Amino acid sequence: MTDRHANIADGLTPENRARVIQSRADNFVPNPEYDGALARMEKDPSYADTLTPHMRLCLGTYANDKTAHDDLNS
Repeated sequence: MTDRHANIADGLTPENRARVIQSRADNFVPNPEYDGALARMEKDPSYADTLTPHMRLCLGTYANDKTAHDDLNS
C-alpha cells in the first residue's frame, strides 16, 4: 500500500484496489475553492478546526479524488 492511497482497505485485491483508485480519479472535478482550503490547511493546520465536520469530510474526499486523478494522469 502506498502512502498516497493509505486510506484504501488493506484486504482488497490488486484489481479491486485499482478500481477504487480509478473511481476516485473519475470523480475528480477541479475546485479552486477546495484547492485553496487544502493549501491553507497545509500551511496552518489549525485552520481545519474552523471548518465544519462536513467541510472537512468534503475536503478529505476531494483530496483523495485529486490524488488518484494526479497519479493516473501524470
